Amino acid sequence: MNYFDAILLGFVQGLTEFLPISSSGHLILISNLLGINFKGVVFEIILHCGTLLSLMFFFNKKIYQLSLNIFIKKDIKYLTFLITGIIPVGIIGLIFKSDIEKIFDNPNLVGFFLMLTGLILLLSKWFKRKKTINLNYFTSIIIGFFQILALMPGVSRSGMTISSAIIFGIKPKEAANFSFLMSIPIILGSMLISMNDIQSLDLNYFEKIFLIISFISSFVFGLLSLKILYNLLNTKFFYYFGYYCILIGLISIIINNI
Repeated sequence: MNYFDAILLGFVQGLTEFLPISSSGHLILISNLLGINFKGVVFEIILHCGTLLSLMFFFNKKIYQLSLNIFIKKDIKYLTFLITGIIPVGIIGLIFKSDIEKIFDNPNLVGFFLMLTGLILLLSKWFKRKKTINLNYFTSIIIGFFQILALMPGVSRSGMTISSAIIFGIKPKEAANFSFLMSIPIILGSMLISMNDIQSLDLNYFEKIFLIISFISSFVFGLLSLKILYNLLNTKFFYYFGYYCILIGLISIIINNI
């Protein structure tokens, strides 16, 4: 790894983490294509730290509001919706963590799951409910189950959660707010579980510098991708990501089988 690789992977993580095109899938494909390697999962954890910080920075007012108004009925209900959506992926992630990690070594599966992400994005355009509704416990649990799919490499978490919410009649920006706020404790939890991997590593000076550069890069481009996404949510261009995922997934499968 060199300075360019560190900036590039931070760019890829930041730009694809919130756009509905799967950061894990793109990181695997780019790393395999360029032959970039790093010790264990520490690099992925640091990249997620950067995008998590950008997410918390972007939603700082909403997070502050929910923290301040924790005893207000409306905000309590919203928090319970968030918890309801988190429970399914939390349970499945803990039980099948080691089995899921093995799948990340298969580029063909990454391509397949990218195509699945694209299909779900297009379904949210073709089959979305015309009448809008508000979040409730039923939609929260359904969104939570769609989020389970995002444990697979190549499946976009934001793509799954936002698309499923739109299909059930939730407004796009409300769906995105719920999706990203729900992801904060999930990302934090997965990072805490993986902390032993960081502590067990013996990194040299240059490797530490690469981590810092990647962290900054993923933070900056994470903010950029959030702004891009929110500008596209109510336009037809949001659904074009579906065609992109299908195309990239198909290309990656072809390349890996030549």
